[in-house]
Amino acid sequence: MKNRVQGSEFRVQGSGLLVWAVLLLVGWLGTGTAAGQRQDALNEQEVERVREAQEIDLRTQVFLKIADRRLTAIEQVGQPQTEPTTPPVSAKEAEKERKKKSKEEEQWGPPPTGTRLQLLIQYVRVLDELEDKLDDVFERNPAEPRLLKACENLKTGTEANLTRLKKLQPSFENKPLDEKRIFERAVDLTTNAHDGAVAFLSKREKK
Repeated sequence: MKNRVQGSEFRVQGSGLLVWAVLLLVGWLGTGTAAGQRQDALNEQEVERVREAQEIDLRTQVFLKIADRRLTAIEQVGQPQTEPTTPPVSAKEAEKERKKKSKEEEQWGPPPTGTRLQLLIQYVRVLDELEDKLDDVFERNPAEPRLLKACENLKTGTEANLTRLKKLQPSFENKPLDEKRIFERAVDLTTNAHDGAVAFLSKREKK
């Protein structure tokens, strides 16, 4: 992974060293390359989707989907099993939902599993890798046409993720320092990606 540089369009400045030290302490970064670390966080189907998405707009969609799956899993960890409050669905609706889940798993693999800390680290890795890819494309060619669609998707996706992270925040307030730090890193990355996308789109509109 490239070093964080001042002026990076989508990159959080500061706060990174402490959080990456925490990642090392909890044993999730190891000594591998950034690409290897990112792939470790993905299942076989997700890796294949990334390989297929060579253009930056498509790759942004894929990485946002992968990040979304981690947030969904985090939201579900530790949730008590309660009786459904909605009326039971019909057999037809149940079959439709079953097919939808089956298609999702066929394309993206089984839902992510692990502790909330593990899932949060995966979310951070995925979003960090996405921001690196966006910065790489921007630095090579700021006028790249596909960056516009990529940033539109990034803005929409990170807006939704920030809303979800805000709802999750109270559940991390009394957690150990490492978990709190990783959650803060997740919020910082998501906020910075959103702000970078907004700034990029604003510049494009003025041209």
